[in-house]
Amino acid sequence: MYALFKLQEPMLFRGSMEFSPNVRGPKTIATSLILPTPSTIAGALATFYLDTQKLNLPQATGWERDVVEILGLDEAQLKGPYLIVEQDSEEELYIQFEDKDEQHLVKFSEIVRALQSLDQDLRKSLVVKKKKLWELLKDNHVEFYQPAFTERVGTRLERLYKRVKEGGGLYTIRMVDYSVLRSNKESKKSNLSVAVDICGRSKLFELEKREGVLRLGGEGKISQLVIKEGEPLTSKVNKLLTSFEKGEAYLYLLTYSLYRSSKDYLKIQEVCKGGYVAPTVWRRLEEFLREFSPSIKVKYIIGACKILGAGYSLSSETRKPIYATLPPGTIIKVEGTKEDLHKLYREGISEVGSKIGYGTVIPIPLIC
Repeated sequence: MYALFKLQEPMLFRGSMEFSPNVRGPKTIATSLILPTPSTIAGALATFYLDTQKLNLPQATGWERDVVEILGLDEAQLKGPYLIVEQDSEEELYIQFEDKDEQHLVKFSEIVRALQSLDQDLRKSLVVKKKKLWELLKDNHVEFYQPAFTERVGTRLERLYKRVKEGGGLYTIRMVDYSVLRSNKESKKSNLSVAVDICGRSKLFELEKREGVLRLGGEGKISQLVIKEGEPLTSKVNKLLTSFEKGEAYLYLLTYSLYRSSKDYLKIQEVCKGGYVAPTVWRRLEEFLREFSPSIKVKYIIGACKILGAGYSLSSETRKPIYATLPPGTIIKVEGTKEDLHKLYREGISEVGSKIGYGTVIPIPLIC
């Protein structure tokens, strides 16, 4: 089963950045992420479930646990989000790729083909050819797509009365517009929807084949939610692993993967060869996967490490924790069995939030 959010207008999917004029100064601006975070999608599904079942919001116990309890995800997981593009009666899955602060969309099929067709190990290719990851992927015919962004000026209002808030002011928002996907080579109109697979039995099965209109993201933007049979992303992963028994594989990280970090945030980052790394992530990922399955071996990670806040909790009116984070587009080379890779996909690699979609990976076995 999967949830499909059909979008009819530009959307604002805010990340974990500061928005208050007290922090940003007179130029207050909010820029949408290229895709919503797992928290945004899970929160929208939880709201839809509570509304349709006429239930009250349960007492807050923790930002992830609240959603897991509402949606009954103890024996289930959300996988994604990702983008489904419908054009000429065909569907194409687009996934996120992040390079530093640049966000792009890439085709699922092109990423798989590029990584499986390399004539040598990925890390060796990057070193020998002196290329960045996005450059190497582009050389292997992976297109990087950018949707349009629409700007609008707004006024800060009081939430209850919708009047201009005392001390408030003007702000600018940059909304993502999926109506046209743009690349260097083409511009085309398509029907686009944000989707997430619902793997396992959950309370959302009570809403199968239900539809509804609900707000998604910021600024009261509207989407049409449809819960349908099938699992588009999961079915593609299962197909990838059909003839694989054991060996090496690349894990392509689809969503942010979160790892608990020190409360002394100034010590999370350390300078390393001119860049910044969170030294705990490699160790935490190795420990996590070792507990996950003793037969899995982590060879290396290609990507950057960031510090990311999980957002703001409206129910408890508190900030969610800050985590050391691997961003979408990170590639991890592992060695394991078919069962290992299925389990990695099913349960994710995020230490926190895996039930709602954080740490979703696409296992891409190497072709010998």
